[in-house]
Formats: sequence, C-alpha cells, structure tokens
Amino acid sequence: AMYSVEFDFHEKSAHASINPQAGINALDGVLSMFFNMNAMRQYLREDARVHGIITNGGKASNVIPDFAQCQFEIRAKTRGYLDEIRRRLIAVAESAAAATGTTVEYRDYENYNDEVINLKSFASVCEKHFGELGIGGFVPEEEYEGMGSSDLGNVSYLCPTVYAEVMLDGGVPVLVHDQSAMEQVDSPAAHEMM
Repeated sequence: AMYSVEFDFHEKSAHASINPQAGINALDGVLSMFFNMNAMRQYLREDARVHGIITNGGKASNVIPDFAQCQFEIRAKTRGYLDEIRRRLIAVAESAAAATGTTVEYRDYENYNDEVINLKSFASVCEKHFGELGIGGFVPEEEYEGMGSSDLGNVSYLCPTVYAEVMLDGGVPVLVHDQSAMEQVDSPAAHEMM
C-alpha cells in the first residue's frame, strides 16, 4: 500500500544579508522534517519504506524563503501499518513547523494505492497454466523479497486478482525504474516469454 503526501511550509521572507532577523525560513521547516523523518526510519518495520524529495527550497540563496515544499512516498505491506506511518509522518511535519516557527499544510498528491490481495486459488491456476507453457520456478508470496506499490491493489478489493512476475532467462533481476529494465523487457527473449 502507498500514500504520496506533499507538505507546504510557509513563513516570512527577508533579505538574508541585510535584514535576516526579519525573516522566518520556510526551508528550515522542510529540513527539520527530513532530519526527524530520517531518525524515525530506523524504527520502521522491514516491510515499510519512506522516501522524499525537496521540490521547492526557495528562489535565491540571498533571500530567506517564505515557501518551501517537499514530497514523501510511504509504503507498507498492509493498509493498517501504512496509516500508522502516515500519522507519524504528519506528526513529524507538524513538530518541524513548531520547532522552526513555520506553518505547514499537507495533502495527498497522487492516488492512494491499497495493498494487493492475492488470491491463492488464482495463483495456483496461474502456476498450473504457466507450467504447461514451460515456465516454472514460482516463489510463494510469503518468500518473495521484492517490494513495490501498484493501483492493482485497489483493483484487488473490487474483483479477484493475482499478481505475478515472470523471470527472464538467465535469472537476471529486472530493476524497475532503471534504464536496464527497458533493455531487458524490450528484448527478443522477453517478447518470446510473453
């Protein structure tokens, strides 16, 4: 399951060398949030991930920014744990704002992805039919080490679903979101497999 949350920090702009005491740095709120989130990461379960970027840190180095923004994606194996992490992430943002004298607003900036409900009966049917095509080496869901998010999870709450990945010859892992993935999946071997 996955949430994508965007945080806007606001405060007061001022010239950084002439009148810095008149400003309150919105970027300090974002940086404080990152520092605290990184400290919180060590206490997350193995099935959870939190990663973020700064999307706006100001416009000029000699101006204290009155606006700064960051985005975080949070993932977890279950919706319940994801909701807990989301509450903690928002608390981190609010404490960063309080500590730096800034204000913060947040919103989901992408559609939520629910956890995937794989039906074991569908998985066994897929395994049977893949086997008839000469495709084997299935790994039970409990032993699968990969992690990711997909809107397939949302679909799985509405109709029976199974998620499966097929390994290409040679056992070379496909690194999703990497250029090497395009080279592997756009190959004659991959086309033949599919």
